[in-house]
Amino acid sequence: MASTRVATMFGVGLIAFSTLLLEVDLTRVFAVTLWYYFGFVAISLALLGTGAAGVLCYVDRERWTGDNYRRHMGRFSIALALLCPLVIWMHLVSDFSGYTLHSTMFFAILGLQLVGFFALFFCAGMVISIALFRFRDEIGQLYFFDLAGASLGSLAVIVLLYRYSAPALAFAVSAASLLAALVFLAPVVKPATRILLAVLVMAALAT
Repeated sequence: MASTRVATMFGVGLIAFSTLLLEVDLTRVFAVTLWYYFGFVAISLALLGTGAAGVLCYVDRERWTGDNYRRHMGRFSIALALLCPLVIWMHLVSDFSGYTLHSTMFFAILGLQLVGFFALFFCAGMVISIALFRFRDEIGQLYFFDLAGASLGSLAVIVLLYRYSAPALAFAVSAASLLAALVFLAPVVKPATRILLAVLVMAALAT
């Protein structure tokens, strides 16, 4: 149905919104918790995560882009929403002040945390990659929603950072991702699941 396709593309826009919000937010977080030049690591993680997702979808497209594609998109959106506050919290509670760039332990701890941040962008990349495969015949319309969401995310983070702390924006990412999951899963899940997702969206917004 046309309305369902448009709703799915709207969900992709929400994920693009979340991804850009997260990426720009991480540049601020890394610049404070590590050194300012680590802000660029956020961009590298975003490229690596989304690129890996695209490769996986290409290699095993029948699994990820088949009839259950909505469920896959919904699950990856939920994973992004749940992991985002957790990964950022784990990074913030780590004290790097006692380490130098010559410390093996510094790179070991940071490496493990970067795997978590990579997972965030991988989840977002899976949603967008699945959509690109499923809606390749309507790529123009899909790109509109994707770019609109990314643009709004880039603008929203400027406003939000004036009112909230950088770590608090993790819950804004979660709220947008959960709303996307609700859009993706609404046609294929029970009403109770839809209600639960709606409650989680409101909880993330209220946090």
